Amino acid sequence: MKRRMIKKRIQRVESRLSLALRHYITKPKQLTEYEDRKEMLSIRWSISDLLYYHLKLDPDWSKRNWFLELLDIDSLEINQEPRTLISIEGKCDWWAEGKDAEAPVWWPADRVPNVTKSGARYMTEPFTARIRLQKDQENRLRYKFEFGAGSTYRLFTNCPRNAV
Repeated sequence: MKRRMIKKRIQRVESRLSLALRHYITKPKQLTEYEDRKEMLSIRWSISDLLYYHLKLDPDWSKRNWFLELLDIDSLEINQEPRTLISIEGKCDWWAEGKDAEAPVWWPADRVPNVTKSGARYMTEPFTARIRLQKDQENRLRYKFEFGAGSTYRLFTNCPRNAV
């Protein structure tokens, strides 16, 4: 996939995430556990898509075969004052595919990958997001994603000088 197409998809996913977060904020908070998980799905999908596209643009990750599982959100905090700032923490698993899964070069040297019963290997990476919603819906949201730990750490942002 070309960089230009990935950047267009990033913009579409950013607007989808903005709508999902605005919808989540305006909903009443007396939701059952099932309803809350259902409301969080669009947020999880949007963040996972953004993370996937940013990793596809990364020079180290773009040359390899891998896939991400859906993001697990551990906490979501909303601060309305003075502007809406949303902090999300969670974790995400990534798996190597094909010959890359067998090569020791692809796996980080500072950590050991998890191994399933069938011998497949995967890594669980911490994930932190800080998202600022703009007052009007025409402006893009600002975000800063921190993915991974140690040698797999990546910082993705759409803000100048990382100022969320």
